[in-house]
Amino acid sequence: MPLNVANTVTITAKTSLANVTTVSANVLSNAASSNEIYKINNILLSNYSAAAQTASIIINRNGVGTFYVINAASVPATSMLAVLGKDTQIYLEEGDTLQVLSSVNSAIHMTTGYELLS
Repeated sequence: MPLNVANTVTITAKTSLANVTTVSANVLSNAASSNEIYKINNILLSNYSAAAQTASIIINRNGVGTFYVINAASVPATSMLAVLGKDTQIYLEEGDTLQVLSSVNSAIHMTTGYELLS
């Protein structure tokens, strides 16, 4: 049974860090029967290479399909792209997985600030 946010007992602040590659990788996975919700407050993509790169962020909803948060977004050289902020937060429901991939290996880092609600 999914967690009702109004019945939240514990809120734990978390930060996920990922080195992005050309292969879609799981950044956050909320187990199907976790009784938890992941409230994603921000997603930052940092390009530490000397050339612009692209990155895609995807939510894989168990049993339904994959949905792009952002697709092939350009991240300028030696810059950061704020994909999501506190005013546009999203939730990972039970069975959801947040995934990321990039146009090149090891040029982009992804930082995700989120709250684990249980």
